[in-house]
Amino acid sequence: MKRKITWLSILVACCVSSVFAQKGIVEFTANGTFKVPSGVTKLRVDVYGGGGGGGGTPTASESGGGGGGGAYTGGVLTVSHGESLTIVVGAAGTGGAEGNPAASGTAGGDTQILSGSTVVFAANGGQGGQGGSSSGAGSGGAGGAAGTYGSINHAGANADGGVGAVGYIPIGYTRCKPVSCVEFGAGGEGGVSGAGANGTAGYVLISW
Repeated sequence: MKRKITWLSILVACCVSSVFAQKGIVEFTANGTFKVPSGVTKLRVDVYGGGGGGGGTPTASESGGGGGGGAYTGGVLTVSHGESLTIVVGAAGTGGAEGNPAASGTAGGDTQILSGSTVVFAANGGQGGQGGSSSGAGSGGAGGAAGTYGSINHAGANADGGVGAVGYIPIGYTRCKPVSCVEFGAGGEGGVSGAGANGTAGYVLISW
């Protein structure tokens, strides 16, 4: 039995092909620019702040506090095709140096998506862990505060003592490649008889 080909069936096939051709995914682990593809008016975005650095310590017995995890925000962003979005990936917090008193870790950077000069999505970085002292271990850093962008907002995890915290990462703690996995948004561990560990940088996932 021969199948009758009509102009309507050709039009439907072309439209379906066009829709599927528009699908894509882009990851950002560093600052960059995203140009909205032709025909795309909505993007799904997942944004993670950078993790705070762990605090340093002056003695082997008193550790520094761990860094807090970066926050998460996500949702649907309305855009125009051809529009350029600036991606700012939150830097990893730096671990505090060993000393007496020991230095605290620095906060992780905020991750942002900007349209022109306007921030349209953002996720806060985690705070650095407190440096240890001769009188006791440093306190863990606070997680990144929940933001006000997007439809889903979660604060990052607070660090527990010398252990670094992970951010709220619903799509997985790591993004795995064929050879290795890359962490993002995690706080650095507090130092033990040395400097605290650095946190890990934020992350942006754009899909359509």
